[in-house]
Amino acid sequence: MNSEQIVLLPILIPLAGAFLILLLRPWKQWQARLAFVIMFLSLGSSIFLLYRVWFTGKPVIFQLGGWIAPVGISLVGDYLSVFMVLMSQLVLLTGVIYALGAKDKNIQYPTFYPLYTNLALVPEIFLHVVALPWFGLNYNKDYPDWAHESR
Repeated sequence: MNSEQIVLLPILIPLAGAFLILLLRPWKQWQARLAFVIMFLSLGSSIFLLYRVWFTGKPVIFQLGGWIAPVGISLVGDYLSVFMVLMSQLVLLTGVIYALGAKDKNIQYPTFYPLYTNLALVPEIFLHVVALPWFGLNYNKDYPDWAHESR
């Protein structure tokens, strides 16, 4: 795994975990336990990404499909985006912990935990693909050289 690909982990872990949780559809207790493990791993990958960005002082940039920024989509793990992802992962992990002890009827549905683990993808995709380009915070040629090192 390239060092730039660690920005994909907070997205890929819940996505793959939701698929695994769907395979455990008949066993609701195992679904709940696996959802906790998946969200814990996703939180751990977010903490690792924050550690990497904090101590290197440079954002982690991954070009999806190999296309550079004006044409392709760049996933950027800078201070703001990694902190937002970390906060959403923390909130979702506490939600899974709450759901483990809840006696609510909705938790008994076999699709509750796969859908819940994919809630982690919504803020990350919105932040990286929609919000940052709207506010003009994407990386372009006017940024310093460290923004273009992964190319």
